[in-house]
Amino acid sequence: MKHPVFSEKNRPVMSSLLILCLLVAAIFTGQEAISAPYGAYDIHQASQYRPSHTTEAVLDQKRWRELDAYNVAMSATIYSYPGVMEYLQLYRQTTESANPEFTPFNTFNHGREMAGPDYTVFKAPNVDTLYSNAWLDLSKGPIVFEVPDTSGRYYTANFIDMYANASNIGQRTYGTDGGKFLIATTRWEGEAPDGMPVFRTTTPYMWVLLRILIDDPSEYPEVHALQDKFTFTPLAEYLDPRRKIEYGTDKLIPAKLGDAMDFFRIADFVIRENGFPIEDTGHVYTFRRIGIGGDKPFDPDSLDEGTRLGLNRGYEDAMEMINGSNKFHVKEKVNNWRVGDVGMYGHNYLHRSFVNHVGLGANVIEEDHAFVTFTDKDGQLLDGAHSYRIHFPDGQTPPVNAFWSLTLYLMPEGTVYANDLNRYALGDRSRDMQFNKDGSLDIFIQHNKPETYAGNWLPPPEGKFWLALRCYIPKQVIQDGTWKPPFVERVGIRQ
Repeated sequence: MKHPVFSEKNRPVMSSLLILCLLVAAIFTGQEAISAPYGAYDIHQASQYRPSHTTEAVLDQKRWRELDAYNVAMSATIYSYPGVMEYLQLYRQTTESANPEFTPFNTFNHGREMAGPDYTVFKAPNVDTLYSNAWLDLSKGPIVFEVPDTSGRYYTANFIDMYANASNIGQRTYGTDGGKFLIATTRWEGEAPDGMPVFRTTTPYMWVLLRILIDDPSEYPEVHALQDKFTFTPLAEYLDPRRKIEYGTDKLIPAKLGDAMDFFRIADFVIRENGFPIEDTGHVYTFRRIGIGGDKPFDPDSLDEGTRLGLNRGYEDAMEMINGSNKFHVKEKVNNWRVGDVGMYGHNYLHRSFVNHVGLGANVIEEDHAFVTFTDKDGQLLDGAHSYRIHFPDGQTPPVNAFWSLTLYLMPEGTVYANDLNRYALGDRSRDMQFNKDGSLDIFIQHNKPETYAGNWLPPPEGKFWLALRCYIPKQVIQDGTWKPPFVERVGIRQ
């Protein structure tokens, strides 16, 4: 027999009493009534757990298949975008021998001049370093990376995996004395030569972007000689110079990008050949429903009409979302400068795609803490129709352990602006830049030469532009947000 208190009539009263008791208990125990999320757990630790042997459900209506494919295609496009963009560059540079950027696997193509308006390797290059470009193929084993003594000159070899995550061998991480490093994936289990540190990478294909600081063209001979001393040697050849390991491009697939099917064909190749972080397993596994990352290569001809319709719509909407972003996808603004944690993205796939749409090759903020702005102090887009000033108070220029520079880029191209001065950036190494008598610094962005301090002048284009303030090896006050870049102030119409 039920007690009258628990009757249907009294259930609402009892529910209210129960909630009240829980709240009172929480108050007296000093804890919140609603606990924090339980969080992830390892299902393999559970008793009698085994994976399912069944396959994914088959949807028997065209509309359902289209909706499902649309949803998965949106996710797959956003997840795969950086890898596809990198692969297009990898294919072009490793297979097209007539291309000036031709870079056979495991060798450097050295850029011998500072980036200018015609630089096309990737968007938003800095103009402070010479770039050297390489693609590694670690599928046949580790590679020995030899680094020369740079005698204190700043350098960093930025290792970028096929999901745009970055790591570094350089001044910040290993000093400038040089040495030899064994580059190996996390799956390699061999023995390294005595005294040679192992530098672990994630994907078998890796992009290496080497930067060496240069102040002006007079230093070309010295920096060119340094570039030539950075080399890659397969471990097998290093141990036995008589051996030669062949690295071909036969297994690469064509890298045209005209429609959704082209995109997903490349995405499938990138995932199948490079794997993915174990934390992404559940997410990536869903892509198999549209033929990506499964046991067989992506075959659009095998897809039914509903799936193809959803796949095309999902791709188009995801690309519209990515291409429609003309700024870093970050929440934080500091005096209208955007700052975000780039170079490492975790599960922030949309942020990763936005950042790599602006420009491939982003470094980690511990190496290059970049502030980006598209607007002035009043939130108006930067435009050559106006004149601007950036004022650094005495002692408030960017505090760095390497160098800082302010670079102007065209919107939306992401290239530097061709001007009569051939001046694309200003920074702590600008020889003609002058400080005010009180120790402060003004940078002028306007069409006409300033009446004073012409060395502090950055010419803008006729239309929209954006600015990047790069802080190489930033000090702690930049990393923790104590130091803040000043506003870009509009001071008048075009001059």
